[in-house]
Amino acid sequence: MIRGYAESENPYPAIEIHNQMCVNSVAPDTHTYPFLLKAIAKVIDVREGEKVHCIAIRNGFESLVFVQNSLVHFYGAISQAEKAHKVFEEMSDKNLVAWNSVINGYALNSRPNETLTLFRKMVLEGARPDGFTLVSLLTASAELGALALGRRAHVYMLKVGLDKNLHAANALLDLYAKCGNVKEAEQVFHELEEDSVVSWTSLIVGLAVNGFGEKALELFEEMERKGFVPTEITFVGVLYACSHCGLVDKGFAYFERMQKMFGIKPKIEHYGCMVD
Repeated sequence: MIRGYAESENPYPAIEIHNQMCVNSVAPDTHTYPFLLKAIAKVIDVREGEKVHCIAIRNGFESLVFVQNSLVHFYGAISQAEKAHKVFEEMSDKNLVAWNSVINGYALNSRPNETLTLFRKMVLEGARPDGFTLVSLLTASAELGALALGRRAHVYMLKVGLDKNLHAANALLDLYAKCGNVKEAEQVFHELEEDSVVSWTSLIVGLAVNGFGEKALELFEEMERKGFVPTEITFVGVLYACSHCGLVDKGFAYFERMQKMFGIKPKIEHYGCMVD
């Protein structure tokens, strides 16, 4: 039951079931803590997660690799990258899941330097990066504007076939767009075997912020024709494009449509574009 709730949209009952287990002296097994920690990470309950960590130590489960992986993921998800790293360093068996969790913990918390340091250490220790690793690496590279590193990652992706991984390809597209390399971003986009709203949004925003407003709006219209539903980030790109092309009336029309048709509540980024 804990597993079922942990993987559902409402993971809170998983925590309640564990509390009932403790009250009724029902002993946990090796599968209890990984799924429980997954549920707690979803709801970002720091105190509950730390309590479960203590219980896992008391019950002798902390040394199990599945529990350790879950603890690294949990601490990264609640913005405590240092604690995630501490658990990681105490692991005797650092598998790919553990490396990805600790690297992603730093990437999620906007710590690109630490992300890249751990990635280099991972490669030196002989672990082979996968799609999840590349997403973290490319996210960190984009934050630092490290285009050369991103290009090396791109070569590696082509070499091992990870260019077909949608999440990694989207991260690569985003890197090129943020570094101002619109042509390469477009090339990655057009080479995608499958795309998503993330792919379209990354290119729309990239075109808009790099001075290709009209092209961004054309791409937005094409995206809608293909049936993709825009997100609040898509509309940041659209409104930015309108602002920098001097399309005031069109900008107000999109702003109104964003709210009425898509139910997106404007945020400060949207208002910022409208003020411009």
